[in-house]
Amino acid sequence: PPAPRRPEVVRGPRCRRARRAAVVLLLALGLARCAPTPRPVPPAAVTIAAGQAAELARQWAAEWEAFTGMRAAIDLTVKNQRRSDRTGAVLLVAPTAIRVEVATPFGFPALVATVGPDDVTIFRVLERRAHVGRPSPGAVERWLGVPLPPVTLIRLLIGNVPPPRDPGAIVVETTPSSHLAWTEDGVRHRVWVAASGRPARLVLDAGGGDHITAEFEWSVGGPIAGLRLGAPERAAELLVRYLSAEYVSSPPEALSAVREAVEAAGFTVESAELAMIPKATVAIAMCACRVTSGGPWQRPHVGGRFRT
Repeated sequence: PPAPRRPEVVRGPRCRRARRAAVVLLLALGLARCAPTPRPVPPAAVTIAAGQAAELARQWAAEWEAFTGMRAAIDLTVKNQRRSDRTGAVLLVAPTAIRVEVATPFGFPALVATVGPDDVTIFRVLERRAHVGRPSPGAVERWLGVPLPPVTLIRLLIGNVPPPRDPGAIVVETTPSSHLAWTEDGVRHRVWVAASGRPARLVLDAGGGDHITAEFEWSVGGPIAGLRLGAPERAAELLVRYLSAEYVSSPPEALSAVREAVEAAGFTVESAELAMIPKATVAIAMCACRVTSGGPWQRPHVGGRFRT
């Protein structure tokens, strides 16, 4: 007798619909992975009165004097001519230092980067290698693609623009729209201001056609929500989306100093008091690692550990 034939599989309309649904799902997931990072939407700039420039400079200086620290969860995107990297990270900002931690999907640290007054350290934990360099615009550019002095990067990450040492050097320009302008250390600064008095856009021009732009996005009545730093001539861009941000409060013993700084800036303090004083505090070290290096930006072996 003839060998039995294998039963044929008859694909009905339900099976075909399931296959089409699976294809659509895969396409949607692929497009979601390729979706660009949403850019910060800077607030609309307002017209600045001629006598308002010095007042804004005092406001920004007072905010910086009162700043003690910030911790945030961020969506970080770094773009340059070769590649574009996007990742989630934890950001710690102090008045003189930055620490960025990127973790693996399993929770282990993959990269720890610190920028301080003494050096810039980028520690790739899984490779057990680190880049070490002096705190300079070139070191920041190697890491983030945007050549900025570390102290300027710190202030921009919290939405603060460093005013000039002499507030009288600020002028109000109206072309192409109303903004503040001044020149310090050979760098021309132009700042567009939102209705709240906070910066909306900053342009730094060091001459020679090389300039850096910064656009800020603010949450309603809260901390900074987004920052975009760009160096168009270098085809570099840094996008920071703040998923959550919390300012670190000053220690209780700093109440008098903070009040005096606010009053010295021309603001009136109606009341000031201490609440929820902690019984014990623990200092957090930004970085405690031992790195052996033979020169700037070499790749040494790391023999140390980070601690908090």
